Amino acid sequence: QWSMKWLQRVIVTSDTYRLSCRADEATIVKDPSNHWYGRMNRRQHDIEAWRDSMLQVTGLLDPSVGGKPALLSNVDNNRRTLYATIKRRELDEVLKMFGFPEPTTHSPKRDKMNTPLQQLYSLNSAFIWRCANHLASSYTVKPLKDLKLIVTELYHKVYSRDATSQEYDVALEYLNKTGPDGLRRYIHALLISNEFAFLD
Repeated sequence: QWSMKWLQRVIVTSDTYRLSCRADEATIVKDPSNHWYGRMNRRQHDIEAWRDSMLQVTGLLDPSVGGKPALLSNVDNNRRTLYATIKRRELDEVLKMFGFPEPTTHSPKRDKMNTPLQQLYSLNSAFIWRCANHLASSYTVKPLKDLKLIVTELYHKVYSRDATSQEYDVALEYLNKTGPDGLRRYIHALLISNEFAFLD
């Protein structure tokens, strides 16, 4: 008797599937290219998962199902990326930049690409700044005690983990120096970090 649920359970609970890409020095020295799969290879999120995650953690995601497609180049578009407008002859610039396959050709899988243009988009995108502004507006920064609580909450929201003591120190020093605009910039830095864009 074939059971898809059984197969999924076996795969998802296997040690190989649950490997982290973090490894100790001894493992890296023994197997630098990860030929023996002692750790998971780091993978970049595709544009859909990355953009939807950003909308979700900042509280902007529109969870409605169905409806008309929307342009990703529209900064105010809060719909899931699944509902992006795909034109056969004129692919959206954001999708193209992040390796979305051309709709006019057969593409069995996406090309993995990590380009400087993607980082420039992350640094300067009005969409990402809008996400950072929205999340920052939900906090009122006052004393140091509140700042530590805000940093804790941000790390839980954005990275689903606690901040390390070094990350706390850097965040508190920066937020104390920069004033009200600092929180917005700090959230922007968290959203465009490699930890948010890659799956470890």
